[in-house]
Amino acid sequence: MSTRPLRIVHVFFKYPPAIGGQELYVQQLVEGLHARGFDAHVVTSDLRVHRDGGERLDATYDIVNDIPVTRLRPEEPVTSAVVIPFLREALIALEPDLVHAHDMIRDSTRVAIDFAREHGVPLFVNPLFHDPPDEPPAPEKIEAIRGCVDAMARGSRVFFNTPFELEQLEKRGIAFDGHVVDALPPSIDFEELDAIPETRVEGIPEDKLLVSFVGRLDPQKGVDTLLEAFAAALRKLTNDGDPIEPRVHLAVAGFRDTPHDYPARIRSLGLEGRVTLLEDRPRADIVNLLRASRVFAFPSRCETFGIAVTEAWATRNDVLVSNHTALPYVVEHGVDGTVVADDEWVDRLVVAIRESDNPAARARIERGYEKVRREHDRKLRIAEYAQLVERSITSARHSRT
Repeated sequence: MSTRPLRIVHVFFKYPPAIGGQELYVQQLVEGLHARGFDAHVVTSDLRVHRDGGERLDATYDIVNDIPVTRLRPEEPVTSAVVIPFLREALIALEPDLVHAHDMIRDSTRVAIDFAREHGVPLFVNPLFHDPPDEPPAPEKIEAIRGCVDAMARGSRVFFNTPFELEQLEKRGIAFDGHVVDALPPSIDFEELDAIPETRVEGIPEDKLLVSFVGRLDPQKGVDTLLEAFAAALRKLTNDGDPIEPRVHLAVAGFRDTPHDYPARIRSLGLEGRVTLLEDRPRADIVNLLRASRVFAFPSRCETFGIAVTEAWATRNDVLVSNHTALPYVVEHGVDGTVVADDEWVDRLVVAIRESDNPAARARIERGYEKVRREHDRKLRIAEYAQLVERSITSARHSRT
């Protein structure tokens, strides 16, 4: 009888050093399993970004932080489905004890579902669905999700970051009857966070009241909304003669996967010297930016959770988020942050800036810090996840005997 460790294979269409919040989420789960003694693998593509036909990584990256990664070239042209030839063959060769697939609109998830059903392997799936606020999702995407759900073997486990995803899919007639619905939101490694030395971030002026943004540099993430609101907030502070105005500075940090020209946008809004743009900075810079920040502003319109929110809480920021997609399910308005409607961003920024050190703001900050420590600790999350993995594999083996 084989005594090898249980082999868990995660399937997603991109994986670090490819960029993205979900890529980071998958990496955290895989590396968490590896640290607990599982034989963790990833099957993915060689994409770095997939928009505009796809941009590929500059090397194979077949080992990432000790994790074996099988990278396959996607079918061209690269569509939103991201069809990856030979993915099924890669899964057959790996002989997994459990498959965990991510994002039901991608062809890779459907291949993983079919493989798991045909080979009697337990299946975990993250649908990864957010309802665009300005337009209905494309019918083909809904049908792709419906097809995945219909193809899953009974008893498959479906993970959601928040109830938002499940509610939106149920509105479209997609039910998960016969499957196990569970929560598996992102988490924070506090030991890793605490081990990062506190240093000044190059490009961030000292002695400023810092407002920060961390995320993909893209209009969907609300960067344009934030820049425009910040410019208007500065004008309001100036018109009101508020002495705090010269001290206020905005730092926008993240990675860019579109050709959107944010330096030009900053210039057009007259914000030179008042906004620092930090592109593709190392992890330590992001953490130290958030440590230096007082207000974290996140007007995103495309979240299933918002990993950056947990990091802002963990570094004691007053958190402002948009009222779109899953963010109102994560931040409790007036308790551990502020949920902001599209037409409220200027006023909410002004209030947050003016009241950055008052008792109400300090109370929100502390409640956010306590919440992330209590509900999103990485060790606890991975321990719970690992137990589900072991139970699912044990149950599947018993059912075969």
